[in-house]
Amino acid sequence: MRIRSTLSLKIHEFFSNNNFLYMHAPIITSNDGEGAGEGFVVDSEQGNFFNKKALLGVTGQLHAESFSNCFGDVYTFAPTFRAENSNTKKHAAEFWMVEPEMAFKGIDEGIKLADDMLKFVIRETIKENKEEFDFLEKKSNYKLFKKLNLF
Repeated sequence: MRIRSTLSLKIHEFFSNNNFLYMHAPIITSNDGEGAGEGFVVDSEQGNFFNKKALLGVTGQLHAESFSNCFGDVYTFAPTFRAENSNTKKHAAEFWMVEPEMAFKGIDEGIKLADDMLKFVIRETIKENKEEFDFLEKKSNYKLFKKLNLF
């Protein structure tokens, strides 16, 4: 819990330090943001609550793109829902996703942002949760510090 809390705070800190505006995309939406068509349908027990098909959000990207054209660099950090029919242990129906949008910037700037964010968030989270990481390192065979320090 401490690690997850720190990760969230450090993600927000990174984007704030880099002059990004935090925005909230709708969780319930009528758009299929990634064209997959595999969202969870939301409705009341009586049906037709929204008078059209409503889904749990697959992505906040469409909203972030329009916001970035008005406000500059923006990001969303929120729960995301996928309804793919998969029962593997690596599949998640709900997860949190960070989606930065930078209008009129190139792929190299996006790659640098992702690299800088991961390095900052991992470094700061380890620094603030040393006891938790020491425990995980002792109790697992994952060589956690070695892998995280590759960043």
